[in-house]
Amino acid sequence: MNHLDHLVQALADRIRISVDTWNANAELSISVDGGVTITLEADPTGRWIFLYSILGPQPSEPDAVRVLLRANHLGRGTLGATLSIDPADDTVTLWRRLEIEREDAESFIGAFGDFLDAAVAWAARLPTLQDVLRDDDQSSGTHPFPILA
Repeated sequence: MNHLDHLVQALADRIRISVDTWNANAELSISVDGGVTITLEADPTGRWIFLYSILGPQPSEPDAVRVLLRANHLGRGTLGATLSIDPADDTVTLWRRLEIEREDAESFIGAFGDFLDAAVAWAARLPTLQDVLRDDDQSSGTHPFPILA
């Protein structure tokens, strides 16, 4: 078992899931409460593992991208992950790249937990961006989404 397999197995043991599909294609999707799916995918070089979640369609509001970029600033609204728009289908995604050799089991499990928290929060917030933008225009200009903690 290589280091990446060890990390994925430690995560699977902690959250009590099977890793059968990981062993077949170095990709594993985990569905959680609230309809959020987190996918773990190794890059072909074996240096990185990506965590990503498709959060939903890109909001049509003109200022929505501004809100997403503000949340990305220094990772404060995303717990260190990155919000982006997939050019293939204009969906909003949250993703994080981890260097495999720098992770031990506990740091990997912690990074997954933070990512999961951010994905669940943003999946719930994305459909309400129109309301957030309207409220933000009427507020004192404070960040519409407080730092995730």
